[in-house]
Amino acid sequence: MKNNILIFFAGVICALVFLAGYWSYPRINPAPVPDVDTILIHDTTEHHIINDVHHYHSILDTVRLRDTIYPDIDTAKILERYFAYYQYSRSWNDSLVSINLSDIITENESVWDSISYKILRPQTVINTTNIEYNYTRYLYLGMSATFPELKYADLSLFYAFSGGYAGIGYYPFIKSVALKWGVTVKKFR
Repeated sequence: MKNNILIFFAGVICALVFLAGYWSYPRINPAPVPDVDTILIHDTTEHHIINDVHHYHSILDTVRLRDTIYPDIDTAKILERYFAYYQYSRSWNDSLVSINLSDIITENESVWDSISYKILRPQTVINTTNIEYNYTRYLYLGMSATFPELKYADLSLFYAFSGGYAGIGYYPFIKSVALKWGVTVKKFR
């Protein structure tokens, strides 16, 4: 009966030590904090997209013929206007972008068009760098137990550093104190 009670208390102590470590580890070893640097870039160039119309074929879907012919029509003027080049420019602006569209039309066909735009809103670039912490020293509290006989169970406190560790342990059942130490043989990542 006495061993069952001791096993129960050893389990409770192990659980409490685990919970204390689980609670304290993020406070002792915080996660890396990113260093955020925000840069605003203003676009100062006007971008041009020239469309090569001759590679695109538009489909003519409606033809309207007039049934009235006026007697005083100058055919030379009609042909002059038919073969003339007409340039049309349109522009749109809002808070984000400014767009200009230019077209040249002759012989009832579009022979050249171009879109120019400028981005008005500054572009945001976020540079994030992580600050990494290098911990080289630790303090451990632990317990070791032997089952089913808890005669050699102990509570230990260790101080670990890059070259090894040093600590002290207490065996309550045999009322003895032990000194513990060790050296680093190999480091792993």
